[in-house]
Amino acid sequence: NFLQTKKVKVSSYIFPEEMVENPFGVSYEIYNILANYYVEENFTEAAKELNYLLQNKFDEKTTARLYFYLGECYFFTEEYKKAIECFFLSEKQYPEISKQWQQYALNNISF
Repeated sequence: NFLQTKKVKVSSYIFPEEMVENPFGVSYEIYNILANYYVEENFTEAAKELNYLLQNKFDEKTTARLYFYLGECYFFTEEYKKAIECFFLSEKQYPEISKQWQQYALNNISF
């Protein structure tokens, strides 16, 4: 190979906003997706649910979190280019963690 990359093993990241005891509204929806699909590592189904939620209009911070979680789903299903796009869309609100995950995805792409 001309350029060999080293695959990175990472665990999913969950924002503190989702760790509330009694979530409501969109936080409740996100909480359910994380509880029902992330725990089971069913990232394909989680991606479907997140894409469904993203059809609605939310504030910038919520939308950024949804894109971040969608990026993780794509990362864990090895759709790295889609993951990078999602992390890019979450970068304005969450620059450090989004850039870190963009790098994880880039490290897993084979050229």
